[in-house]
Amino acid sequence: MRSETIERINKFGKVGNIVALIAKVICIVGLVGCLIATIVCTVFPENFVDIKIDTAAEVAVDMNVIDVKLSDDVASKIASEITENVSVDGGEVTSVVIENNTITLDTTGENISFSLKDVAGITLAATATLVAMLVTLFFIGALCKAFAKCETPFEENVIRKMNNLAISVIPMVVFSYVTEVVANYVMSGDVNLSIDFTAILVILVLFMLVHIFKYGAVLQQESDETL
Repeated sequence: MRSETIERINKFGKVGNIVALIAKVICIVGLVGCLIATIVCTVFPENFVDIKIDTAAEVAVDMNVIDVKLSDDVASKIASEITENVSVDGGEVTSVVIENNTITLDTTGENISFSLKDVAGITLAATATLVAMLVTLFFIGALCKAFAKCETPFEENVIRKMNNLAISVIPMVVFSYVTEVVANYVMSGDVNLSIDFTAILVILVLFMLVHIFKYGAVLQQESDETL
C-alpha cells in the first residue's frame, strides 16, 4: 500500500507537470514573437527605422506628508541649491518649482538612439534565452512526470531527470545574462558585467539536491537488502 507521502509527491508531480505545460506554451509564443521580430529587423535595411528616445522626468516632493512647512527663504535656498548642485546623469535639471509646500523638479536625461540592427541584436539574444528556457521547461516537465508516477522519490529515473534539469539551467542562466548585457549596451552604450550570485546558488542547490537524492537511493537500497 502506497504511503500518504508518496501520494502527495505524485499529486505535486501532476500539478507541476500542468504548470510546466502552461509555461511551455507561453514560452513558445514569446519565442515565435522574438523570432519574427529578429527576421523583420534583419530583412529591412539598417537605416529604414531609427529610434530615438528623449528621456525626461518630473520629481515632486510633498513636504506636507512629513508635516514640514517651508518658509519663503528656505524654499528659495532649496531651489538655488538644487539648481547649482544637483546633476542628472546624461542630462540636467531644467526647472525647480516650489508651490503649496511641494518641491517639483523637471529634468532631462540622456537621449537614447538605436537602429533596427540594434533591435535585432536584442531580439536574437532574447530568442536564444527563450530556447534555453524552453529546454529547461521540458526537463522540469519530465521531472514532474517522474514524480507523478514514482513509487519512491529515490528512483533512478527521478534522479536522472533531476540531474538533466540541473544541467539545463546553466545555459539558460548564461543566455539570460548575455541578453541583459546586450540590451543594456544597446540602450545605454555601456557594457555592465556583473555576477548573478542568485543564479549560481540555484544551480549549486540543484546539483546538491541531485547528490542528496543519490545518497538517499543508496540508503534505500541498503534498507531493502536488509529487509
